[in-house]
Amino acid sequence: MVDDRILALAKEILEDRGKPQSYLEIAALIEANGITDKDCVERFGYGNTFLLAKHIYEIYPELGISKSIKGGETEKRKSNWLMFLRYYSSGLFFAMPMVVMIFAMLILPYSLWTWMLYDVGRATGIGVGTILSFIITGGFCQAIGRRGLFYIHQKEDILTKKVCFRLFRFGATTTILFGLLFLIINLLFGFLPNYIFWYAFIYYLFLSFLWLSLATLYMLKRLFLCTVVIALGILAVHIAFKFFGLDILFSHVIGLSVAIIGGLFFSYMLLQRKAKKAEKEFRASDLPRISMVIYSIFPYFLYGVLYFVFLFLDRVIAWTTPSRDSPYILWFKVQYELGMVWALISLVLTIGVLQYSIEAFSRTVISEQKKVKARGVSDFNQRFINFYKNHLILFLFISILSIIGVYSGMFLLNRIEIFKYVENFFNEITYFVFFSACVGYVFLVWALFNGIFFFALSRPHFIIRAIIPGIICNFVVGFFLSRIFGHHFAVIGLLIGAFVFMIVSSIYAFRVFKHLDYYYYSAF
Repeated sequence: MVDDRILALAKEILEDRGKPQSYLEIAALIEANGITDKDCVERFGYGNTFLLAKHIYEIYPELGISKSIKGGETEKRKSNWLMFLRYYSSGLFFAMPMVVMIFAMLILPYSLWTWMLYDVGRATGIGVGTILSFIITGGFCQAIGRRGLFYIHQKEDILTKKVCFRLFRFGATTTILFGLLFLIINLLFGFLPNYIFWYAFIYYLFLSFLWLSLATLYMLKRLFLCTVVIALGILAVHIAFKFFGLDILFSHVIGLSVAIIGGLFFSYMLLQRKAKKAEKEFRASDLPRISMVIYSIFPYFLYGVLYFVFLFLDRVIAWTTPSRDSPYILWFKVQYELGMVWALISLVLTIGVLQYSIEAFSRTVISEQKKVKARGVSDFNQRFINFYKNHLILFLFISILSIIGVYSGMFLLNRIEIFKYVENFFNEITYFVFFSACVGYVFLVWALFNGIFFFALSRPHFIIRAIIPGIICNFVVGFFLSRIFGHHFAVIGLLIGAFVFMIVSSIYAFRVFKHLDYYYYSAF
């Protein structure tokens, strides 16, 4: 009988590698996994790494892991369309919470933090609070995902728990401090009247804590739990509003509180269970110095902030465009927002391709780099240039289908007359914004498609360098066109900015794939 701990270690270090050539190869893999001589004594009962490696090499035929090693080849033999469906559907599941909220809006007509019958002033407040919540917490959510996965991949679950909670506390503190700054600025300069400001302030606080509470669940890929949390929050809103007759604002506060508590509860339980198991295996329990943590996550934090600035910049430009019906510096544009929401559905359907592409890349590059010899580097790089082009064609094909499907689907919903608020989408401004945003979102997802490879190869600075000129173009084009032709032309800023973002990121992507051997080697 093979010791279960040794069997687990052997599977972990030898999976997808084939039969080891000698015990020295196993020793190198053990050390690369962070296991020291002390760990060998305490966890496995062997005096040092080499003794443990010799034992694993001797009993290798008895380990029964040949099937798992051949799993990569078996996966290759599966039909491509089944693999695509598997990972594309997994990518779509990231957007399930948003889909639940959209359908709740069309049926009820309210969701976790919106209501179709809000007047324009209150809608403005909620819109401002929503945008601020994404921008302020976006960096922290990105950091939780990146650093949490870093420790998960190293099997350091105690550190995963600690870093997630530490970053959550930093995010919560920043949210409160910025909220106070927001309050002081509005008191001093009076940008928004009190009733709009307090709506913005309340929704900003609760939504910020919601994003932070869900970040860990997304990092752990517990997407079903994210959807459950959102659904429970909407249910709480419905009960409070319909059965207890509470004001919609208080109903939203109750629903958001339920969702926040649910997100924190599930996150804590999952991390705590992993950490308890790791404690028995004498895993590391001390985080690096805070300065080192900040240094390692700062590029990802910055990208998280810049991404949401880019995503919402056109809305801010449209809402601040002077017009006869805009009594304040910021004023919600209903028809514009409907067009953006409509186009957002096509974005969701397209973004699922990214999950398939990165999974296919990870599986392929691991097996291919083991086969390539030094003289075959150029063929290795060319193979992945072709891989990139093929997946890009697939993405563009899905994008076209998504736009056609979403456009047709809205007319179908209007015909079957189940969702009475669908008719609000049919006007010239909403059409213009929808089609322009759809094209812009295709360019945006193309840029994100490039970005997944940068992140996989630990090159976040490429995507940062690409998004900054995109933000500048988004602002300059959107601002001037909206002031000349009308607020709805702000969406052209999004389109042009996304195009620039795509072009610059594609230049970096081709540079990476042209020298993939170097970037892959130096990424780890």
